[in-house]
Amino acid sequence: MKKLLLFDIDSTLITMERTAQRAIMSHASKRAFGYDIPENAVPQLSGKTDRQIIAEINANLGLSIASLEFITNEFLEGLREITPKFSTPFTVQALGGVVEIVEYFHHHSDVTLGLVTGNNRECAFFKLSPIGLDKYFSVGAFGCDHHDRRLLPPIAMQRAMDEVGLHTFTSDNTLIIGDAPGDIACAHANEIPILAVATGRYSFDELRDLGADAVLEDLSNTSKSISTINRLLNIYT
Repeated sequence: MKKLLLFDIDSTLITMERTAQRAIMSHASKRAFGYDIPENAVPQLSGKTDRQIIAEINANLGLSIASLEFITNEFLEGLREITPKFSTPFTVQALGGVVEIVEYFHHHSDVTLGLVTGNNRECAFFKLSPIGLDKYFSVGAFGCDHHDRRLLPPIAMQRAMDEVGLHTFTSDNTLIIGDAPGDIACAHANEIPILAVATGRYSFDELRDLGADAVLEDLSNTSKSISTINRLLNIYT
Protein backbone atom coordinates (compact mmCIF):
# COMPACT_ATOMS: atom_id res chain seq x y z
CA MET A 1 0.00 0.00 0.00
CA LYS A 2 1.28 3.45 -0.91
CA LYS A 3 2.07 5.85 1.94
CA LEU A 4 1.89 9.66 1.88
CA LEU A 5 4.54 11.69 3.69
CA LEU A 6 3.62 15.37 4.08
CA PHE A 7 6.24 17.93 5.15
CA ASP A 8 5.91 21.43 6.53
CA ILE A 9 8.58 23.76 5.12
CA ASP A 10 9.75 26.58 7.41
CA SER A 11 11.78 25.31 10.39
CA THR A 12 11.04 21.72 9.34
CA LEU A 13 12.79 21.35 5.98
CA ILE A 14 14.60 24.69 5.85
CA THR A 15 15.70 27.69 7.83
CA MET A 16 15.86 31.23 6.41
CA GLU A 17 17.99 34.07 7.74
CA ARG A 18 16.02 36.53 9.86
CA THR A 19 17.16 39.51 7.81
CA ALA A 20 15.66 37.88 4.72
CA GLN A 21 12.44 37.09 6.59
CA ARG A 22 12.14 40.69 7.76
CA ALA A 23 12.80 42.06 4.26
CA ILE A 24 10.10 39.82 2.79
CA MET A 25 7.57 40.83 5.44
CA SER A 26 8.45 44.52 5.01
CA HIS A 27 7.94 44.47 1.24
CA ALA A 28 4.63 42.60 1.43
CA SER A 29 3.38 44.86 4.23
CA LYS A 30 4.17 48.04 2.31
CA ARG A 31 2.32 46.72 -0.74
CA ALA A 32 -0.74 45.66 1.27
CA PHE A 33 -0.99 48.38 3.92
CA GLY A 34 0.98 51.22 2.36
CA TYR A 35 3.59 51.28 5.13
CA ASP A 36 5.97 49.04 7.04
CA ILE A 37 3.81 47.70 9.86
CA PRO A 38 5.18 47.76 13.44
CA GLU A 39 6.62 44.54 14.81
CA ASN A 40 4.00 44.39 17.58
CA ALA A 41 1.30 44.02 14.94
CA VAL A 42 2.92 40.90 13.50
CA PRO A 43 1.67 37.70 15.15
CA GLN A 44 3.71 34.59 15.83
CA LEU A 45 4.08 33.05 12.36
CA SER A 46 4.94 29.41 13.08
CA GLY A 47 2.35 26.91 11.92
CA LYS A 48 0.02 29.50 10.39
CA THR A 49 -1.08 30.05 6.81
CA ASP A 50 -0.25 33.27 4.99
CA ARG A 51 -3.95 34.10 4.86
CA GLN A 52 -4.33 33.58 8.60
CA ILE A 53 -1.31 35.77 9.30
CA ILE A 54 -2.70 38.59 7.15
CA ALA A 55 -6.08 38.40 8.90
CA GLU A 56 -4.38 38.64 12.31
CA ILE A 57 -2.26 41.61 11.22
CA ASN A 58 -5.38 43.32 9.90
CA ALA A 59 -7.12 42.79 13.25
CA ASN A 60 -4.07 43.90 15.26
CA LEU A 61 -4.00 47.15 13.28
CA GLY A 62 -7.69 47.70 14.00
CA LEU A 63 -8.62 47.77 10.33
CA SER A 64 -12.02 46.95 8.90
CA ILE A 65 -12.66 43.39 7.82
CA ALA A 66 -14.32 44.86 4.73
CA SER A 67 -10.88 45.58 3.27
CA LEU A 68 -9.42 42.19 4.19
CA GLU A 69 -9.80 40.50 0.80
CA PHE A 70 -8.08 43.36 -1.03
CA ILE A 71 -5.30 43.52 1.57
CA THR A 72 -4.85 39.74 1.43
CA ASN A 73 -4.47 39.73 -2.34
CA GLU A 74 -1.99 42.60 -2.23
CA PHE A 75 0.01 40.97 0.56
CA LEU A 76 0.20 37.64 -1.27
CA GLU A 77 1.25 39.38 -4.47
CA GLY A 78 3.94 41.20 -2.51
CA LEU A 79 5.22 37.88 -1.20
CA ARG A 80 5.36 36.47 -4.73
CA GLU A 81 7.32 39.53 -5.89
CA ILE A 82 9.95 39.56 -3.17
CA THR A 83 10.46 35.98 -1.99
CA PRO A 84 12.57 34.89 -5.01
CA LYS A 85 15.02 37.74 -4.35
CA PHE A 86 15.68 36.55 -0.80
CA SER A 87 15.53 32.81 -1.47
CA THR A 88 19.18 32.13 -2.27
CA PRO A 89 21.84 29.64 -1.15
CA PHE A 90 23.10 32.41 1.14
CA THR A 91 19.79 32.94 2.95
CA VAL A 92 18.15 29.49 2.86
CA GLN A 93 19.69 26.36 4.35
CA ALA A 94 18.39 22.81 4.64
CA LEU A 95 18.12 21.64 8.22
CA GLY A 96 20.30 18.73 9.29
CA GLY A 97 19.40 15.38 7.75
CA VAL A 98 16.60 16.79 5.63
CA VAL A 99 18.14 16.31 2.18
CA GLU A 100 19.15 12.73 2.93
CA ILE A 101 15.71 11.83 4.32
CA VAL A 102 13.80 13.42 1.46
CA GLU A 103 16.03 11.68 -1.07
CA TYR A 104 15.62 8.35 0.73
CA PHE A 105 11.82 8.44 0.67
CA HIS A 106 11.76 9.88 -2.84
CA HIS A 107 13.39 6.64 -3.98
CA HIS A 108 11.09 4.47 -1.83
CA SER A 109 8.63 2.80 -4.19
CA ASP A 110 5.83 2.77 -1.61
CA VAL A 111 6.04 6.43 -0.55
CA THR A 112 4.67 9.60 -2.16
CA LEU A 113 6.10 12.91 -0.94
CA GLY A 114 4.01 16.04 -0.48
CA LEU A 115 3.82 19.38 1.30
CA VAL A 116 1.43 20.86 3.84
CA THR A 117 2.55 24.44 4.40
CA GLY A 118 1.18 27.84 5.25
CA ASN A 119 3.18 29.37 2.40
CA ASN A 120 1.37 30.13 -0.83
CA ARG A 121 2.37 27.71 -3.55
CA GLU A 122 4.80 29.89 -5.47
CA CYS A 123 6.67 30.99 -2.36
CA ALA A 124 6.90 27.42 -1.10
CA PHE A 125 8.85 26.41 -4.19
CA PHE A 126 10.90 29.63 -4.22
CA LYS A 127 12.14 28.69 -0.74
CA LEU A 128 12.89 25.07 -1.60
CA SER A 129 14.70 25.72 -4.88
CA PRO A 130 18.04 27.11 -3.55
CA ILE A 131 18.78 23.77 -1.87
CA GLY A 132 17.33 21.63 -4.64
CA LEU A 133 14.39 20.25 -2.68
CA ASP A 134 11.75 21.64 -5.03
CA LYS A 135 12.24 18.79 -7.50
CA TYR A 136 11.08 16.20 -4.95
CA PHE A 137 7.63 17.70 -4.37
CA SER A 138 4.94 17.88 -7.02
CA VAL A 139 1.86 17.77 -4.78
CA GLY A 140 0.72 19.46 -1.62
CA ALA A 141 -1.62 21.94 -0.01
CA PHE A 142 -0.69 25.55 0.58
CA GLY A 143 -1.65 28.71 2.43
CA CYS A 144 -3.35 30.02 -0.70
CA ASP A 145 -5.74 27.04 -0.66
CA HIS A 146 -7.39 27.99 2.65
CA HIS A 147 -6.71 30.23 5.64
CA ASP A 148 -7.41 27.34 8.06
CA ARG A 149 -4.43 24.99 8.14
CA ARG A 150 -6.59 22.18 9.51
CA LEU A 151 -8.33 21.97 6.12
CA LEU A 152 -5.12 21.55 4.13
CA PRO A 153 -4.28 17.84 4.64
CA PRO A 154 -7.39 16.54 2.80
CA ILE A 155 -6.51 18.82 -0.13
CA ALA A 156 -2.97 17.43 -0.23
CA MET A 157 -4.25 13.86 0.02
CA GLN A 158 -6.68 14.34 -2.87
CA ARG A 159 -3.99 15.92 -5.06
CA ALA A 160 -1.65 13.04 -4.29
CA MET A 161 -4.34 10.54 -5.25
CA ASP A 162 -4.99 12.43 -8.48
CA GLU A 163 -1.29 12.23 -9.31
CA VAL A 164 -0.45 8.63 -8.47
CA GLY A 165 -3.81 7.08 -9.43
CA LEU A 166 -5.22 3.76 -8.22
CA HIS A 167 -4.21 4.54 -4.63
CA THR A 168 -6.25 5.93 -1.76
CA PHE A 169 -4.60 8.08 0.88
CA THR A 170 -6.33 8.24 4.25
CA SER A 171 -5.33 9.03 7.81
CA ASP A 172 -4.20 5.40 8.09
CA ASN A 173 -1.42 5.71 5.50
CA THR A 174 -0.43 9.38 5.81
CA LEU A 175 2.09 11.10 8.10
CA ILE A 176 2.70 14.82 8.70
CA ILE A 177 6.10 16.16 9.77
CA GLY A 178 6.19 19.65 11.28
CA ASP A 179 7.67 21.83 13.99
CA ALA A 180 4.81 23.88 15.42
CA PRO A 181 1.53 23.57 17.34
CA GLY A 182 -0.32 24.41 14.12
CA ASP A 183 1.15 21.32 12.48
CA ILE A 184 0.03 19.15 15.38
CA ALA A 185 -3.45 20.71 15.41
CA CYS A 186 -3.97 20.13 11.69
CA ALA A 187 -2.82 16.52 12.03
CA HIS A 188 -5.11 15.90 15.00
CA ALA A 189 -8.07 17.51 13.23
CA ASN A 190 -7.70 14.92 10.47
CA GLU A 191 -6.68 12.00 12.71
CA ILE A 192 -3.32 11.82 10.92
CA PRO A 193 -0.21 10.87 12.91
CA ILE A 194 2.32 13.65 13.40
CA LEU A 195 6.08 13.56 13.83
CA ALA A 196 7.12 16.82 15.45
CA VAL A 197 10.66 18.15 15.25
CA ALA A 198 12.02 20.70 17.72
CA THR A 199 13.84 22.66 15.02
CA GLY A 200 11.67 25.77 15.30
CA ARG A 201 10.72 27.94 18.26
CA TYR A 202 8.99 25.14 20.19
CA SER A 203 10.85 22.74 22.45
CA PHE A 204 10.80 18.95 22.53
CA ASP A 205 8.73 19.01 25.73
CA GLU A 206 6.21 21.54 24.38
CA LEU A 207 5.63 19.49 21.24
CA ARG A 208 5.33 16.27 23.24
CA ASP A 209 2.84 17.84 25.62
CA LEU A 210 0.70 18.96 22.66
CA GLY A 211 0.21 15.31 21.75
CA ALA A 212 2.58 14.65 18.85
CA ASP A 213 2.79 10.94 18.09
CA ALA A 214 6.57 11.18 18.13
CA VAL A 215 9.03 14.01 18.73
CA LEU A 216 12.65 14.35 17.63
CA GLU A 217 15.05 17.12 18.53
CA ASP A 218 15.90 17.31 14.83
CA LEU A 219 16.32 15.07 11.78
CA SER A 220 20.13 15.04 11.77
CA ASN A 221 20.31 11.43 12.94
CA THR A 222 19.02 10.12 9.62
CA SER A 223 18.92 6.47 10.67
CA LYS A 224 16.80 7.26 13.74
CA SER A 225 14.60 9.67 11.77
CA ILE A 226 13.94 7.18 8.97
CA SER A 227 13.21 4.45 11.50
CA THR A 228 10.70 6.72 13.29
CA ILE A 229 8.98 7.66 10.03
CA ASN A 230 8.80 4.01 8.98
CA ARG A 231 7.25 3.08 12.31
CA LEU A 232 4.61 5.81 12.14
CA LEU A 233 3.76 4.88 8.53
CA ASN A 234 3.82 1.15 9.29
CA ILE A 235 6.57 0.55 6.76
CA TYR A 236 8.49 -2.61 7.50
CA THR A 237 11.91 -3.06 5.93
